[in-house]
Parts: sequence; structure tokens; C-alpha cells
Amino acid sequence: MAHAGIKPNVRSLNATLQSVSRIPISRVAREKALKLMSDFKSIGVNPSLGTYFFLVKIFCREKGPMSNILIDIIHRIEEEMPPLQDVEDVAFFSEAMKNCNYHLDDVQLAKRLHSLVSLPQNQVFIGDSYKESIYYRSFLLLLSRAETPEALMESYRHLVPNIYTPEQSVLESIIKSISNASAIEYVPELWSDALYMDLAGRDSIIECLLEALTIGSGPNSKIVADEDDVDPILATARAIMSHVNEVIKVAEEKDRTINLRWTGSMLGNLAKVFLQHDDVDSANEVIMKVHTLKNQLSTYFPVATLTTYIDKCIECQNSAMALMAIDYAAEMGYENVSSMAQKVSEQLKLDEKQQMKLSSIISNAPTSLEAS
Repeated sequence: MAHAGIKPNVRSLNATLQSVSRIPISRVAREKALKLMSDFKSIGVNPSLGTYFFLVKIFCREKGPMSNILIDIIHRIEEEMPPLQDVEDVAFFSEAMKNCNYHLDDVQLAKRLHSLVSLPQNQVFIGDSYKESIYYRSFLLLLSRAETPEALMESYRHLVPNIYTPEQSVLESIIKSISNASAIEYVPELWSDALYMDLAGRDSIIECLLEALTIGSGPNSKIVADEDDVDPILATARAIMSHVNEVIKVAEEKDRTINLRWTGSMLGNLAKVFLQHDDVDSANEVIMKVHTLKNQLSTYFPVATLTTYIDKCIECQNSAMALMAIDYAAEMGYENVSSMAQKVSEQLKLDEKQQMKLSSIISNAPTSLEAS
């Protein structure tokens, strides 16, 4: 380059590092990268964000050894942010946040990085919509693993939906994090967001939401002031049931492929929430749907919830619904059908026809299996 009268610059450095990043042997690539950095520094070429992008790719490979180079890089750019000099500069922040999430699993470093990119003068470095999506996906996934529910939702609300619309996997991760922390009060908000972001038609999202709703134990006296108020958890469960029923109904009427279907676990979680809130009518509706769809459900209705439901039927003296629940249990081969039937026979007033039906259910029951 010197003979041709061309002076090397930061773009020359970045192009060379890009070639080095393709070297398959991690140790060799690292050694060459360090040598290049030293050589270019000796001729007065300072790194740009694109330089740091390639260094992260070279030192922080998916199956390579752990490297803390990003910690040093962030410390450097906190002191002085390089100006935009190369097209690869806009690739740094998405790669760095991905590294914080997958390579280092360091939420504090991710927050420092986010503080930098949040500065108005640095917004130009976020890159196109694809890089922006990688950045925020990595950030929220990391927060969902590392933060308290309150801190997670504070960041979530700041970003969603005005800045970033989460993908299905990201929303699922957030719901599971909230569920694991027993922060049930945030589930209604996440359900509303799933509807708004057109993710409420995904069965895995519905499964996550319904499972999260079951972590409560009943109406919250701090929220439900009087008997006319509807607990938001109960309201959310009802809304989800109505939504799924409507999606399936519309698909059937228009002869479309049904992408969202009821499963035994979905209906089991719904019934559990309704029973927790003493909403017997809604629980009855669930059991009728289970009975109707029993040969179409991809998973079994939980036996513990079914047992609780039968106890509620006994409490309400609803023999017809108790028999419907036992009929399902017998047909699915649940191992405790006999004890369910005996309890119903002893504690419910059955007429002769109902008693004969109960005996028929038990006698026709297939080989038992245990359903969790």
C-alpha cells in the first residue's frame, strides 16, 4: 500500500479483521487479530465500532473459549465513542448485546451497553431493523433470566411496543420468567400485549399464559374491592377461553386450517383458575368441552384438577357434571377412576338412571394409566 501511495486507514483494518474472522481455528484468529491491532496502532490508526464488531466475532465465538474482551471494549467506548467511519460500525451494538446474552450472560454489562446506545447521538449506531431486532431480543431475553419481575417489566414497558415488538420466543420467555417468580399480577398485561401484537393465536403463548395464571390461589382482596368487581386474573382466564373458542369457530366456519387448538393442559389450567376463583359455571363449561373433545386433545386433562372439580360437584350437588368428569377419566384410563366413582356414589344423590350410568362407566373403562 505504501508503494502505491495509499495510506492504511480504519477501513483497511476492518477489512483485514473481517478476513481474519473467517479463520476457523480460534487461537490462530485471535493471534492474528492482536497483531493487526498492534500494527495499525503503531501507524496511528484508531479503531472504530466496526473494528470492535470484528474483534467480538473473533474472540467470542459460539463454540470457542470464553473471552472478556467486550468488557474492555465497553470501557473504552464509555470513555470515548468513536465517530461513524465505516459501514460495519452499525453492526457493533447488536453483536455486543448478543454477546452479553449468549456468551457472557452478563446483565450488568448489557445495561452499560444499553445506556450507551440510548444516548441520542448514538442512535445512528443501532443499525437496520434486523440488527435492531437482534439487539432488543438479546437484551430482553437476558433481562428475563436475570432481573426481578419489577425490573423486567419496567424495561419491557419502556421498549414494547413503541420501540420493539417481541418475537414469540421472547414473549414466552418473559411470561415464563414472570410465572417462575409468581408475579401473577403482570399476566393480564402480557395477555393484552399478546393480543395487540397478534401473538394470541400461537398455542405455545396460550399454554404459557394459562400456566402462569394458575400460580395464584384465588381472588386478590387488594384488587377486588367488592363482589361486583371481577378479579383481573379471572377476567383474563375468561378472555383467553373466549378468544380461543372464537379463533377455532372462525377457522371452522371459513374452512381454514386451524392453527390453534385446545389441549388437555390448556383446559386443565383454565379449570384450575376457575375453581380457584369459585367460578363454577366457567369450570363446568371447560369440562363440557373436555368431554366433547376428549378424543381430539393432544394432552391429557390433569387428574389433580379433575379430582378437585369432582369435589366441587359434590359440594354443589351437581351429579350430571360429576358423571361427565368421571366418564372422561374412565375413557382416558385414569387409575383413580374407581375412587372417584365411589366418592360420587357415596356423597351425591344419584337417581337409579345415574347410578346405572356410573356403573356402566366403570365397567367399560379401559386399562388404567396415570395422568399427571
